[in-house]
Amino acid sequence: MLVCIFAGWRLSREELEKEITNDGEVKFPLFGLWYNLVKFVIPVAVAIVAFAGISSGFDSGKGPIMLMGIGIIALTGVLSKKL
Repeated sequence: MLVCIFAGWRLSREELEKEITNDGEVKFPLFGLWYNLVKFVIPVAVAIVAFAGISSGFDSGKGPIMLMGIGIIALTGVLSKKL
């Protein structure tokens, strides 16, 4: 999900298209569709699946452990200098 957010929201459309098509050497006719999926649809779909997994974890008693793992991942993301 973070890769989709980074690619869709942090990189400009032109930079992303240049990167994917190797400066125009490789044809990618579905770039517009792919770009919109990466920017809007895929992060929402991944978030829905993640929340469903967390909520089912609470039913089995593993919810607090899952939330701690997500918190650690979020904390390392916030503290990372590469983001």
